Amino acid sequence: MSKYFEEEQSKEFLLSDYLKRDASSFKHSIYTDSDRIKRTEYLISLLGDVPLSEQLYELFIIQFQRFGGKYDVRVRPDTIEGIYKITRKYPMLTISAIEEIWFRYIKDLFEDYSLTRILDKYLEVFGIQDETFELFMTYVDKKADELQKMYIEDSLQLEQLGDDYSKSFVDHLKYLILSKHYQYGEIKKYLPEASLVTIDEDHLIALSKQSRIFFGCCNPVSYTMLDTLLETQTLDSYPEHPTYYISTGLSEIATFTKQDFLDSIQKTKIKSLE
Repeated sequence: MSKYFEEEQSKEFLLSDYLKRDASSFKHSIYTDSDRIKRTEYLISLLGDVPLSEQLYELFIIQFQRFGGKYDVRVRPDTIEGIYKITRKYPMLTISAIEEIWFRYIKDLFEDYSLTRILDKYLEVFGIQDETFELFMTYVDKKADELQKMYIEDSLQLEQLGDDYSKSFVDHLKYLILSKHYQYGEIKKYLPEASLVTIDEDHLIALSKQSRIFFGCCNPVSYTMLDTLLETQTLDSYPEHPTYYISTGLSEIATFTKQDFLDSIQKTKIKSLE
């Protein structure tokens, strides 16, 4: 019995059909209906009302609660779209095979190295068998290591920010480069002023002391705003006055507004030209 290829394809249903079912009808019962519905609606917003087998549907939904993998992009829009295209191109792949790919998937890796074309060649030469897929995964890992060297080198440019920004902020930028494959040039376009970030960091530390919550604390909102700009090029999802919410029930408005943050980016750009 093949681990990575199946002879018969499972019956498919539209994503909207899954919205009509309740959580008890699925194998994984860890999701409340409200969470599953929100995630299904998100998939529809990205992919359209597309067909998926029940197993694949659950695999897509469960990604929102999974961690780990070569990169931290499991539910990034381009990852979901890329994985879906792979499932349509290779309907014979099992859930185990798709999971192996998802663990390693990041858009630039699969596109820059034309990895689906490589898989086509492997299947043509070696046939549809588990050994072929394992050989392909070895090739993917090799190219991933090769590509990662470029991002490691790119991340070295962050050292020039160490005199102005905190180590925590620079480490976050390094994480964005190495785990999400943003390039330094992209990040630089959205850098707020160091003073804004420092005040925000100090504010969050003060909130942590006030609430006595020191572990599992969220990132400063200046970090998350930068992340959002990199992913969506907009801050439309943020209110004008960002707020910190503490599990104890405490809430406090951030030290800057959304417009302050955007203005700060422009000031940083101007300074870099001087």
